[in-house]
Amino acid sequence: MRLPKPSHTERKRAEQDRRRGRQQDERDAKAQVRRRDRICRFPGCGCKRLHLRLEVAHVRHKGAGGNPAGDRNDPANLLLLCTHRHRYGRVSLHAGTLRVRCLTARGTNGPVAWDMVWEVISEKCRQEWVTLAEEARPGLVRWDDTEVVAQLSDMKV
Repeated sequence: MRLPKPSHTERKRAEQDRRRGRQQDERDAKAQVRRRDRICRFPGCGCKRLHLRLEVAHVRHKGAGGNPAGDRNDPANLLLLCTHRHRYGRVSLHAGTLRVRCLTARGTNGPVAWDMVWEVISEKCRQEWVTLAEEARPGLVRWDDTEVVAQLSDMKV
């Protein structure tokens, strides 16, 4: 016995319901991250002085096709950053010059390390990652290079 094929309208409605569910899950996860972090997680960020807007950033980007599995919208993969460190600054996640490394299995719910691209002039101008700072726990930062972090917190780069 063959089962009847669902109608086109039925399939479309089911897909819309799944999409709405994923979107609501992402909104809930972002709200949870905003409550957890409250301020920009970048160490010593000067965004408060400049009144920059805060955004929830994905550590592992969800990709152009969205995230049908929903695994990248977990609060352990999200953190709160100002628009300068997330997208617009020369040193930012979207520019590919800033990287967040989770130091524990708890992801961004635990401490993270902040890495920045450092251009090496010799050996055909290669780029390597340098650790700027590490958190002992979320919000409590140990700086490796205070001079560079101070320049970054002034929002000049």
